[in-house]
Amino acid sequence: MTQKVVVLEQQRDVVDRAIGQATQLDDILRDIDAKIRTQKESAESLGALDTRVTELRALHGDLLAQSQEISARQHQIVQTDGELHRRLNGLRDEAQQTVKRFEGDAAQLAQTVEHMTERVARLEQAQPAFDAALRDFASLKGPTRR
Repeated sequence: MTQKVVVLEQQRDVVDRAIGQATQLDDILRDIDAKIRTQKESAESLGALDTRVTELRALHGDLLAQSQEISARQHQIVQTDGELHRRLNGLRDEAQQTVKRFEGDAAQLAQTVEHMTERVARLEQAQPAFDAALRDFASLKGPTRR
């Protein structure tokens, strides 16, 4: 009987160890399930993150294209601005030359008018003498024909 008790005690120890191992295995399985759920959630988060990264890359590409377009437009504006400044400077120079030419022409015209005015004044002063000379000439001419 002691031998049966010893065997039963050994069996009880084996069963207790088996129950302990089963409990430990159950805890490990619960831990594994929790980690699998966490892994799935992480995978879903990574999938969402990957989608967001793809969207951001597409947006980045669009922004780069727009940036290049803006840079090209800015370059074109700078070139057009430079061309307009050159044309404006040319027109300003041409206008200044035209004004100088008009000023010179006006001065020359004023001088010509002054000379003509002086000549007219001299002619007006000489007119009475011419008139008298013409009368004298006419009177001289007249008696010779008769």
